Amino acid sequence: MDACRTAVRLGAKEVYNIYRRTKAEMPADQLEIEEAALKKETDKLSQDRLENLQRELAELRDELNEKKAKWSGEKDAVDKVSKLREGIEHTRNEIKIAQQNYDLEKAAELQYGVLPQMEKQLEAEEETLKQRDLSLVREKVTEEEIKEAYEQVDAKLLDVIRDEDVEKMDALLSLAITGGEFDWI
Repeated sequence: MDACRTAVRLGAKEVYNIYRRTKAEMPADQLEIEEAALKKETDKLSQDRLENLQRELAELRDELNEKKAKWSGEKDAVDKVSKLREGIEHTRNEIKIAQQNYDLEKAAELQYGVLPQMEKQLEAEEETLKQRDLSLVREKVTEEEIKEAYEQVDAKLLDVIRDEDVEKMDALLSLAITGGEFDWI
């Protein structure tokens, strides 16, 4: 679909695509499809509609870009905390290894110099994260989200079991384990 949209945007007269999903699942927005159709029309009414449609699409793209920027900022903040936690865990392992190897100077440096500094930095970053409005990205999954995911899996699994489709059952269980999407069922 992206290739088709790009071809149309670059001036292709006609583009054909065979798609196995419904229109609601297509990556092209209905407004973009309408825009492509209106570009072929020459009458005044169609041209006026095309102008309005292009303005509306520009506003939607601006809104999308704002949300992408917000998501990226939130994700970066959460990723920073995650990396700090990983770094602390790695440092703790390094301390254990140094102690086992009787490299007490390195163990002391890590335990009393590096580790407290990293923990202090983590504490500050976590506090900053708590005060920040994270509406698009969260650090932890809530119990309600877990319950909702299980209900979704259970409902789809029951449908597959009822149909006795072993292949879909295997695929669904695999997706449940890996956290995949179930939109194909």
